This record gives sequence, structure tokens and C-alpha cells, in this order.
Amino acid sequence: MLALDHSSELGGAEIGLGHLAAELGGRMAVALLREGPFAERLRERGTEPFLLDPDPGAVADAVGREASVLSGATALLRQAARIRPRLLAALADTGADVLVCNSLRSAVLAALCRLPRRVRCVVMVRDGLRPPYLSPVRAAAARAAVAVAGHAVVANSAWTADTLRPSLRVRVAPPVIGREFFTEPVPRPAGAVPRVLLLGRIARWKGQLVGLAAAELVRPGLPFALTVAGGAWFGEDAYLAEVRAAARAARGPRPELLGHVTDVRSLIDAHDVVLHTSTVPEPFGQVVVQAMARGRVIVAADAGGPAEIVTGGTGRLYRPGDPRSLAAVLDEVLADERLRHELGTRARVRADAFGPDRAVRAFTDVVDALQGARS
Repeated sequence: MLALDHSSELGGAEIGLGHLAAELGGRMAVALLREGPFAERLRERGTEPFLLDPDPGAVADAVGREASVLSGATALLRQAARIRPRLLAALADTGADVLVCNSLRSAVLAALCRLPRRVRCVVMVRDGLRPPYLSPVRAAAARAAVAVAGHAVVANSAWTADTLRPSLRVRVAPPVIGREFFTEPVPRPAGAVPRVLLLGRIARWKGQLVGLAAAELVRPGLPFALTVAGGAWFGEDAYLAEVRAAARAARGPRPELLGHVTDVRSLIDAHDVVLHTSTVPEPFGQVVVQAMARGRVIVAADAGGPAEIVTGGTGRLYRPGDPRSLAAVLDEVLADERLRHELGTRARVRADAFGPDRAVRAFTDVVDALQGARS
């Protein structure tokens, strides 16, 4: 099979695809539109990506969320015409009869490329196809594109699946989390000052400012340290400046801002509590599973994928976007080392449900059923 992704940045969808490709080995090749950090990471792991578009730069602005639907459609039609010969060559070179579209844009491009009838498309839906992620018009267009392009549709959570048309047959399969997170965790020192980690890409909807505001509301006299880690990958420089300003103005413990971190596992291991602070429903939440697999306390917004993952006392949930609700949970877990240990132990057990073997099997079951139905 061949996977197609429109982006070569290291977003959550791309990280998940990289892990999936590594798990499948020679069974999956990857095609990208251009060079970038994701292409480099694939090469580091032994996968040489096909690069399809000699001139991708003109497309980004034309299909952005602020652009008109007409300008975006025109740009994608032109891009599809450019990449079609290279995409067909990649399918022929690999002998792939299944094209895995790892993003909505790649699904639209696949539909516009008029692929051979022997090729079946699996569309991976990783975002909410409704407001506030997309306007009503764009959401309707996105759902139509998934219906047209996809012979099979895979959503990363039940919440994501619910944003699609009820008439579509959608399978739920979580993204593949790296195996390194499921090794034996490093225990935190007994009696040490608790360390809290706010981990995620720097973006307004990721809610770093909510986490910083909650830290200011933690009960006075309750000691803790706070780390904020993540890079601003997609033009969020203005928001990053706001986060830095809020960190400098902190009246309590001064947060440490690390920027992008490559060794995420070691970073999680150095903390006791990991925060997930998205202000709108997170479709899945890879950081949530990563932290739980390392036996850390996860405190997550009660919406979307995280609300499906953090169940049965395996972590703590709070009202999305509400610093006071988050601070109340932090008061509870920071004050009780025994509770942190109990939550971390239960979190590890829960994380096994999202381990790489199960995630890969859920995905390959979809592909095998698609190939079986065609034969």
C-alpha cells in the first residue's frame, strides 16, 4: 500500500503515519508533496518518501481556512494535475493497490487525480469535520470529499467519527503511538516536589494560556514546578509571543519554556503530571496516551478523544477552557503523592488499549477487508 500526506511538517497526523509505516515495514510506502521535517524523519527510520509536487508553495495560501472555497478548489485542481503523473508512477513502482490518504487534503487530491480503478482509497479522518474546526460550508464540502474519495473511512476516535455523515461506514482506529512509550517507565523520586508538564504544539486552540492561568490559581503554599514544551509549527508565532509573555508575568512558580523537544519520552519521565489543555474537542490526543503509558497522571479537558481515553479513574478531567476547574484538579493531585501513584498505575493499564499492536491491527483489518471485498 502507499500512504499519501499533503504535509511534511511534524503534526500529529504525520507522527502517527510515521509510526504506522515503521510498524508495517515494507508493506507501506509513503508519498509526500514536498521536502520537510517529516520527510527527513521518514528517512531516518529507513523509509525514502516519494516527492510528488515540484511547485507546492502556491497552494498553501489558496487552501487556507481564510481563503474562499472557490480559490481553494482551483488551487487543488491545478495541484492534482501536477502530481498525478508522479502519483501514478509511485503506485506502479510499489505495486500498491491501496492508497491511504492521511489527511483530508490528500483525499481530495486523490479524488481529483482519477486513479486507476484497481486502486482503493482508505481515508484517515483525524480532525473534526464540523465547527469550530471548519465553517459549515467547508465542513459539508469535507464530508462530501470523504464520501467520494473513500472506499473505506477510518476515524481516530468515536468523537471524530460522529462528525461524519451517518450514512458513511466508519471504522475507529487510534493512531499508532511509538513503542518506546510502552517500555518500563522511570519512577519519579519519592517526596520530590511535583513537576507538571504542559506538552503540545503551540497553538491557540491547544490552550497553553489556560494551563498558565490555572497554575496561577493553584492553592498558595502548594509547591510544584511547571514546564511548557512544544513548537509553533504552523504560523502561530503571535500566540507563542503571548505564551512567553504570560510565563514571564507569572506570580507563582516561573514556568520553564522549552520549545520543541525531540525526546518526548524522557521529558514525560521527568514529570509527575501531564496537562492536556485544548479549548475545543481534541479529536484524539496522542500526548494523553503517551503520558498514561509512562505511568504519569494525565489531567485532560473533558471533551473529544481524551474523554474517551481517560475513563474509570485513570486520570482526571476538567471543564475545557476553564482555568479554575483545572486548578481545582491540580490542587487535588499535587497535594497527594499516593493519589498520583494510584492514578499513574491505572493509567498504564488503560494505555495498553491504545498500544501499537492493537492500533496496527485495527488499521490492517480495514485494509484486509477492503482487499478481500475486491477480490
